[in-house]
Amino acid sequence: MSISATPPVGKKPGPDGAGTRKRLVAAALDLFGRKGFDGVGAREIAAAAGAPLAAIPYHFGTKEALYRAALEQVRSRLGTAIAPAVEAARAGLDGTPEDARAALSRLQGNLLQIIAADPEAESWAKLLVREHLDPTDAFEIVYEDAVGNAIDLIAALLARSTGKKPSDPAILIEAFAKMGEVLIFRVTQHAIARRLGWSALGHEEAHQIAGALGWEK
Repeated sequence: MSISATPPVGKKPGPDGAGTRKRLVAAALDLFGRKGFDGVGAREIAAAAGAPLAAIPYHFGTKEALYRAALEQVRSRLGTAIAPAVEAARAGLDGTPEDARAALSRLQGNLLQIIAADPEAESWAKLLVREHLDPTDAFEIVYEDAVGNAIDLIAALLARSTGKKPSDPAILIEAFAKMGEVLIFRVTQHAIARRLGWSALGHEEAHQIAGALGWEK
């Protein structure tokens, strides 16, 4: 059965149109994160959102457009979540090399709390990691604003602490490595929790990790 990509002539969105759109994006974010783009059908997304199948082409046109909307949600949530940590870390750029190193350590600790330990990050973090592992045409959505900005800041802090340029390939490689040190705790959270006897990786456990790695200085 095919469904129209545009609403029927004369039809207008119902009173819950905005709510339906939000539910579709939330359901898509969760399902795409767990199963990938090709592993999820429009019917499954609509059912999870409690919406009719026709709501997807009505609000988004295509499944691909809904996927992009889900990634836009990831960008928005991640950008909002890390903004305070990023702003605080920028102060390290105006200090001594030691200040920059300390700011970077604190930034990693703060990012750990946001990306790895916050329960609200569970769904969007999965989709973010999946998009990096198997990028689509929508990769720029999550790279430029959120990830790219964080990498640029880390590179700037590393440059300030070493006297090198932020554009130095060695600095950029180290910047990605520093981000990877944080992301590994999201990717391997279940293995870490099992090995350390934790029920889950939450904020208290993240504090323990940050303390062990010197990220709370």
